[in-house]
Amino acid sequence: MKVIGMLALVSLGIMAVMPNANAKFVTVAAGGSPWPNYENWEQDGFRMSPSCHIHEGNSDGLAVFWIDQSGCMVNYNTNFLGTPTKGSVLYIDRGGQTFSLVAVKTFGDAEGLVSSKGGSVSLNYMDPMLGWVPHTTVFSGGPWRGIQSLLWISDEYETGIMSFTFKVNPMPEPGTPVLVGLGLAGIALSRRR
Repeated sequence: MKVIGMLALVSLGIMAVMPNANAKFVTVAAGGSPWPNYENWEQDGFRMSPSCHIHEGNSDGLAVFWIDQSGCMVNYNTNFLGTPTKGSVLYIDRGGQTFSLVAVKTFGDAEGLVSSKGGSVSLNYMDPMLGWVPHTTVFSGGPWRGIQSLLWISDEYETGIMSFTFKVNPMPEPGTPVLVGLGLAGIALSRRR
């Protein structure tokens, strides 16, 4: 029994310190949903919920998500998943699973992003010589890792994001909880004797 208890402790220790090798990157890009849109949709495992008006546009041959306040008083999403705020909002989550924001590719002013862990950033980027050009912002640190939701907020006429890149951890294999349970049972048995 002591051998089983020791093996259980070792396997639990390995699982605790081993990084999730199955983590993957998912890019949610413009071009994957009906437009204009006033309703929730799912894209690449993410729930997307506009507070009112969101549409897809083509700027210089590039697909862009655009959110704005045009028509917000008439076409409000009655099934909005987030908390209503001033301006137009796109709420993003994975249905209760955590994820990390890695990068956002913007086109022009994208206004602000707010994470469920308190991360907040303004993404107003315009090249002084070229005007609106694609620009990628990379995120790191606690407020952008292991988040439950992300808000893209705009209180201007029109702001654009081309894509969001997220890091996601898949659900644990069914064998993982069983292995943990057996390990804990082995520890309990070894302690009794």
